[in-house]
Amino acid sequence: MIFDHNTNDLRPSAKISFNLSDVKLPSDKDVFLRAKQNEIIEKYQAARRFMYEIDTNDWGHYFSVKWCDEDKNRASQEYFQYLYKAQWYEAALMFYNSVIDISWVACYVSAEYYIYLKNKSAPISTETISSIEDAYQALRNAEKNTQTPSAEDNPLIYLRKMCPWFANVIDYIFRFWEEFSSSDIRQNYNFIKHRGALCYLEIQERKPNLFSFHVNGESCPIDIREVQKTVNLEESIECLRVFDNTVLFPYIEGLFEQLEEVVQPSPMVVIV
Repeated sequence: MIFDHNTNDLRPSAKISFNLSDVKLPSDKDVFLRAKQNEIIEKYQAARRFMYEIDTNDWGHYFSVKWCDEDKNRASQEYFQYLYKAQWYEAALMFYNSVIDISWVACYVSAEYYIYLKNKSAPISTETISSIEDAYQALRNAEKNTQTPSAEDNPLIYLRKMCPWFANVIDYIFRFWEEFSSSDIRQNYNFIKHRGALCYLEIQERKPNLFSFHVNGESCPIDIREVQKTVNLEESIECLRVFDNTVLFPYIEGLFEQLEEVVQPSPMVVIV
């Protein structure tokens, strides 16, 4: 499994030392942004781990090596290999989509904080920095308010009006979502998450239906797989890999660059 980019390149550069007299104090939005950036990268890396596992040659870790080497068991071996690959694909699919979902939160929590300051009409100072408890609750509340970009009452639309300097970032998210929302990657994710399980062509082919059932010349379902949504596993995996290389990484990289420029987070924020 080959990827064109290193996810660690998305991490913000952490200054080892700085002069306290020259650096601004960290605000809630600084910590919120760094927290969400870190979560996005960790989810991204988790997706990659499952994608790498799909290419594993270490099947002895999952099967008896002696059993796998017997010619009579080749078909069964392939069946179980695809069964595992399907599970790894679905895990990667979930993590990739969570990267996208959290990207909305990263933008929202940063923009919302500016509105909070505007309403308070107060600059950041030691007197306006939140306690850990207050900041913790504020982030939980902001997370709950974040919605899919296509939602009619999406708060990002309101924030775009209230924070015009965030307009480019929010438009960037909307443009990405407009193209991505109808993709097979998002549709498969939504199906698994909300509707049911996918059935994979490669698995069906290695364990075909044993019986058929006809009434008045019409084929009728007798095997549960006949009514499940079927997709090509190998094509879905490759689609996910290409998406990572050509769409997702550039999107996240561009989002981080724009948020970094607008928010300008304090280097005092601790990044684990």
